Order: sequence, then structure tokens, then C-alpha cells
Amino acid sequence: SGGTAYGRFADASYSPAGKTGTAQANYAGPLKKKGDAPISTTNSTLVAYAPHNNPEVAMAVVVPWAYQSEGARHYMSQDIGRKVLDTYFELKKNRLNSEKLSEAGTDESNPIVGETAALETPTEEVIE
Repeated sequence: SGGTAYGRFADASYSPAGKTGTAQANYAGPLKKKGDAPISTTNSTLVAYAPHNNPEVAMAVVVPWAYQSEGARHYMSQDIGRKVLDTYFELKKNRLNSEKLSEAGTDESNPIVGETAALETPTEEVIE
């Protein structure tokens, strides 16, 4: 607790664990002007899993050439990681809710049956 990404995950509904990092690199790709020296850049990384006490999902985020100025702080890898884990746990919650509704059946006396319409899967449109 209290690490570099703590602030990005402090209010999460799950309890993640992870490690952030940076790796210095030299960019010599197509955006570099001919004849110029390679541009010093920093890659931003995050490796994480959740929940920390009983992991069910793990991920790695690498953002190449995240920033170029010395001392700049960008949290792109942490922001991406937060969105990935939030989405994972939201999809899990929706799946569990759908399973509960399926188990509940179609008995109109059941108060959660009316919610089934919100969980219907849209039909796929075929594009030719």
C-alpha cells in the first residue's frame, strides 16, 4: 500500500497489487528528423493482478515513448491498467447478475425478473 500507483487505484472496488516502472530508451524511428541524434524517451510500464489476496486476473501494460522530457511524470500505463481492471470486474459483475437472473426463472412474483430486458444481448448486424 502507498506505492506509485496507489492513488490511481485507491477507490477501486477490488484490491489490486502491482509494480510500475520506467525504462529509458532512444527513439530513432520515422518521426526523427534525418541527421538528428536519437531522441531520449521513457517507456512507462505497469504489471498488476487482482484481487491481491486471491488473484484471478493479471496484466502488463507497456506504453513506449510515453514522454520525452527529463523529470516528466505521465501515468498513462496506470490509467490504462485501471480501465482494464475496472472493465474486467464490471464484466464479471454483469455476468454474475445475468446468471442470477437466469436461475431466478420467469416467475413474475420474483422482484428481479423485470430486470432481464436490460441484460438482453443485442443482435449482431452483418456487414457485407
